[in-house]
Formats: sequence, structure tokens, C-alpha cells
Amino acid sequence: KIPDFIANSSGNGGNNGNRNKTVYGDNDFNTGFKDKDGSSLKVDIPKMNGNNYNQWAQTVRLVLDGKGKLGFLTGAIAEPAQGDPLHKQWKSENSMIIAWLVSTMETGIGKPYMFLPSAKDVWEAVKETYSDIQNASQIFGLNSKLWHAKQGDRNVTAYYNELLTLWQVLDLCYDDNWKCAEDSVLFLKRQENDRVFMFLAGLNKDLDEVRGRVLGKVPFPSLRETFAEIKREEARQGIMMGKTPRSYESEGSALATRNPYKGKKSDEVPRCDYCNREWHTREDCWKLKGKPPNWTPNWKKKKGGRAYLRKRSINRKKTQVLEKSMNKNHHHVA
Repeated sequence: KIPDFIANSSGNGGNNGNRNKTVYGDNDFNTGFKDKDGSSLKVDIPKMNGNNYNQWAQTVRLVLDGKGKLGFLTGAIAEPAQGDPLHKQWKSENSMIIAWLVSTMETGIGKPYMFLPSAKDVWEAVKETYSDIQNASQIFGLNSKLWHAKQGDRNVTAYYNELLTLWQVLDLCYDDNWKCAEDSVLFLKRQENDRVFMFLAGLNKDLDEVRGRVLGKVPFPSLRETFAEIKREEARQGIMMGKTPRSYESEGSALATRNPYKGKKSDEVPRCDYCNREWHTREDCWKLKGKPPNWTPNWKKKKGGRAYLRKRSINRKKTQVLEKSMNKNHHHVA
């Protein structure tokens, strides 16, 4: 599961004075980071539009944690007492973070939060309003995509990345607080095993052998280890069998008059992952999408051909009879 950062990167564990000294001082707040060589990394924050809270919130956490300011959102960096020498600086930092948070939202969404007293208040108010945690509709939609995900015409990496992205978004829909750390570890291991099964189930049949090897391993491999092994097998097949990445153009019909797969080796023949038949893909599957409007049954074509041959045979016989008759008349006249 994507970790939900709950403390800032400064490791604020001491008294308020020490904590404030480690956090304050970076008044030039922005989303840029500089490496030792002076090169900068710009982090793009997705504008919060009301439908992408999870993605927005995770990016905000990462940026603020990287700047040592996440404690302003979690409450770990508490407001110093009035009269404390650091109170003014805390207020300045707090206002700067509020302004930045509002700037990462669309105008109509961020405007109401400008008048809240602290960055923590803004953070919690936005979460209560837009969080997708336990959103049954979104959770169902994500799971539905996962259940139907197949490798199809894609390579293994593209298929794996699709699943990985869906799993990460799904994890953000939950906010589980485990009372027992051991139970949490056991649950996460079982969850990872289930995801390995789902990944393996959607692979194409030409990877059956390596799929069997993975399922027979003890101890059972992690998701990343499984992907690495499947990827190596895909690369091996590409080298040993001369396979190329799957990319078959749709002809609009599984039985097009010009067969684009004619002359291909058996291991290069496309297979539909919907009806499990060869010589076409899901995009061309009649069972899934129906027959094209201009399709003509084979028996009609054959019937038309037989009628043409029969008519041609009859005409030939008539010609032969006529020739014989003319020859007789010619001999009689002579």
C-alpha cells in the first residue's frame, strides 16, 4: 500500500524549540528541489478539481514531506504560544502553506478555504469534503477494471503497469488503522499474493509455462519478483523464437477477404482473448461485437459459384449439339 506519511521528514521528536529550529528557515517555499550540484527538480501538482482528491493529496504529501513541512498538515508542528519568539515565524510559514494549498486547487474549489486559520484546518476540511475513502462506487469501478484486465495485444510491461496504477489508486480509497501490527503484515502479504494471482491470470497463453513455474515456487514470490520473471521469459521468447511485440491491425472482420496473417508461423497467429479462437483478436471478434453489416454467408457464395458452373456446362452441351447438327446438314448438302 502507498504509505500515508504521518510525520515530516525532519524527524521532529524533541522539544518544541529543537523541532522549530529544524523546520523553520526555508522561507522561499516552492515545489522545486535542488540537488547538490545545483540542478533543480520541478514537481507538477495536479489541480484539485473535486474528482481527483486521492492523486492530489498524495502529491501534496510528497512535496511537503520533501520540504520538511508535512507537520503543518498533520499537527506535528503545533502553533507556538503567543509571545514565543518563534510564533511569528510559524504564522508566516502557516500562511504560506495555506496560500500554496489553495493555489493547487481550481478557483471555485480553493476559494472557500482561504479564510481558515491553519494549514491543518484546510487539509482536514478538503479531506472531509472530497476524499474518496470508502467511496463504494469508485472502489467498485476500480475492482471491475482489475477483474477484466487482460494482457491482450500489449507487452507484459504495459499490462503490469495498468494493474499497478489501478492497485495504487484503490489503496488510496482505504484508510485502515491496524490495532495489531502482526495482523497488518499478514493481511498485506495475503493481499500481495492475490495480486500476483490476478496478474498471472491475465497473461496470454504463450506464457503458460512460466506462469506454472511461478505458482510452484516456495516461498511464493512477491509481485515485483513475479513481474521480473515473466518479463525475462517474454524477452527470452523474443530472442529464441523471433517474436515481436503484439500489434495486429484490425481489418474490421475476423474473416476479411485479404487475410493479413496468411503465411505466418503458428506461434505468430493471433488469438482472441474473448472467445479463445485463433486468426483474429478481440477488436475483430464477431462473438463480442457481432457480424459486419456487409457480411455474406459462405453457402450463398458457394451456391452462386455452383449455379455459374452448371449454367456454363449446359451452354457447352447446347453448343456441341448445334455443331453436330450443322455438320450433318453440311454432309447432306454435299
